[in-house]
Amino acid sequence: MDAFKAWPGRAESIVISQESYMRCTGGVAPWRRDGDKGPSYYAVCPLCDNPIQIVGLFRRQEESRAHRPYGRHHRGDVPGLCRYDEDAYLHCPYADPNHRTDTRARRHPKDQTGRALYGLMRGEFDRVTLAWERFSGIHLGPGAARDMLRNETFRLRGLLGRDDGQQAFDDLTLDIDQDWLPHTADAQPGRDERLLDIARETLQSDAGIPADQ
Repeated sequence: MDAFKAWPGRAESIVISQESYMRCTGGVAPWRRDGDKGPSYYAVCPLCDNPIQIVGLFRRQEESRAHRPYGRHHRGDVPGLCRYDEDAYLHCPYADPNHRTDTRARRHPKDQTGRALYGLMRGEFDRVTLAWERFSGIHLGPGAARDMLRNETFRLRGLLGRDDGQQAFDDLTLDIDQDWLPHTADAQPGRDERLLDIARETLQSDAGIPADQ
C-alpha cells in the first residue's frame, strides 16, 4: 500500500514518503522498534486500523529513483501503537488487491475509524463535497450528495452522447490534496447548512448512531 496513518481511529490517509512519515511520527517509538538487525518502522493501515510495516523508508540515494517506500500489513501487535485484528485484516482491500468490497456494507458503530469517519462526514460534509467538486470538476446536487453518503464509493461513466453505450474514456483518476480539509476551510468563508443537514439526517438514520456522537 502507498498510504498510512499515524494512529488508529483516525479518518485520514497519508501518502507514504520519508518526509511525511517523519513529520507524522518523528521516527521514534512506538512507530520505531529497534531489533538485532536494526530499526523497523511501523504505522497504521488507513482502512483496517491494523499495524503496517513501512518498507524501504530510508534507501540509498542510488536506489531511491527506482523504488518507493511502501507499507505491508504486520500480522501482530505493535505495543503502544495498535493491536492486530485478524478479521479486519481479512476484510481489508489493502491486504488483498483482488478483494471486492460490498458497497452497501457499513463499519460497526463501535469501530474507532468508523466513528471518526461518521463524525467527519457529519461535521464537515459541505467541505467534503467542495473537495470532491474541486478534484473532479463534477457538481454534486442534493440527491447525489445523499448517494455519496450511503454508498461512500460510486462509479462514473462518461458516454459523451454515444448511442452504443460504450465507455468514451478510461476510468477517472483523481489526485487528492492530502491537506484538503484545511484548504477547503480556507476557500469556503461560510458553511453550507443544507449539506450539513443532509449529512446529519442520512447518517443518523442509516447508521443508527446518535447525531451528537
